[in-house]
Amino acid sequence: MKTTRLFLLAFLSILLVHCSKDSSDGPQVPVDQTDDDPVVQLSSAKELISFSIRKSDNPELKIDADVQQSGTSLKVFFPFETDISDMVVSFQVSEKASLSINGSQMTSGSSKVDFTSSLAVTVEAEDGSTKDFTITSESNFETLDTAIQQLMSDNNAPSMQLAITKGERLVYQAQYGFADINNTEAVSVNSVYRLASVSKVVTAIAILKMKDDGLLDFNDTVFGINGILETDFGSTPYGDNIENITIRHLLDHTSGFANNPTDPMFQNLDWTHQQIIDDVLNNRQLATVPGSTYSYSNFGYIVLGRVVEKLSGMSYEDYVKQNVLQPLGITNMNVARNGIDEKWPNEVEYFSQGDNLGPYQYNAARCEAMGGWTASATDLSRFLVGIDRRGEVADIISTSSMQGMYFEFLEWAFWGSLPATSAVISRLDDEFNFSVVTNTRVIPITLNEKMQNTLKAEIQARSSWPEYDLFDTE
Repeated sequence: MKTTRLFLLAFLSILLVHCSKDSSDGPQVPVDQTDDDPVVQLSSAKELISFSIRKSDNPELKIDADVQQSGTSLKVFFPFETDISDMVVSFQVSEKASLSINGSQMTSGSSKVDFTSSLAVTVEAEDGSTKDFTITSESNFETLDTAIQQLMSDNNAPSMQLAITKGERLVYQAQYGFADINNTEAVSVNSVYRLASVSKVVTAIAILKMKDDGLLDFNDTVFGINGILETDFGSTPYGDNIENITIRHLLDHTSGFANNPTDPMFQNLDWTHQQIIDDVLNNRQLATVPGSTYSYSNFGYIVLGRVVEKLSGMSYEDYVKQNVLQPLGITNMNVARNGIDEKWPNEVEYFSQGDNLGPYQYNAARCEAMGGWTASATDLSRFLVGIDRRGEVADIISTSSMQGMYFEFLEWAFWGSLPATSAVISRLDDEFNFSVVTNTRVIPITLNEKMQNTLKAEIQARSSWPEYDLFDTE
């Protein structure tokens, strides 16, 4: 019994000591509040990793919009006249972050956005912190468009069409006004225009191509038994110095042929090339010694067209299409037809202002090598990138063959002007080319210079450009 009492006393003593120790450590702490438990850390990541407006999400787009980001500012470029009021956006933000535009939360690949005004973008992290961005957009180049529309108004032009390349990428193509003079059919990017003397650039490149291919040399003579055309035209013996005319003289307008008393290309409108050349060789003396004097000659380029035919065994038009245009991806340039009822598909109607001959009165088809081609501004720019001595797109002509002509210059421009037609193409510098066409001209002939100066000034004033290539949409 004594032993039992001693055991109980010992047990109670141990229990009292243990309870005393627990009381000294303070109140009990729930298990889920001990220092050993992990602390949940909410993410503060809030980066805008990517932002895009893709053609695959927006079928009305010709190409993915070009989004350029600098810090927290984004600039979006859309092609000309794109409806940017309802665009599906795609984006990626930091993990567990969300994106809102003008206060509305977005879902990538399905949410639509109106880009017609500046946008406030917020990326919110999981922890509630935010980062703000701004988005501005551009579809039409407003100052350029305003300048072109003013030019049209000042010159009573039914329409204009233009194309600009930067680094041999087509970065802007635009069209304004109507394809017909009754203002019922809007001009489109596919509309084609007569090019007038811009056609001479096409002919010159065809001759340079033949030179590169070993078919001719610039010093080759054209007429006479030793000339390329031999005695195919006119009657022998030829007049003084005619047998001394070379390919280079015809290219440079120094052949000695002059428009005295009139330009033979606008007389006897029903005559063939054969009849015209025969008549000039037989009945007109050279005004100057070949190579000595510059005198602009439409007739000289008609002769070059016959050189192309003689050496190729093809029609002039077919040779140019096969050897110059098709290698550049151009399939919709054609030599003009004469009547309004013979227009090419998508060809505009021409509006005459004070011309001696109406646009459907002179023999446009006969003008082929000196002034007869039709094209869109976009195809003219596609042509330009193939002859501009830059490296992004391979030129179809060697740099050496371009020496001694305007093609070698840092900046050059060529104008075309015929009844109801004005056109300009230009290599502006080592970065930009442009082309602009319209379906009228005014007398005196000043519209070409105004078109060139307007495009040049607007291009040089602009600091930001899209980086897409609209050639990819053609």
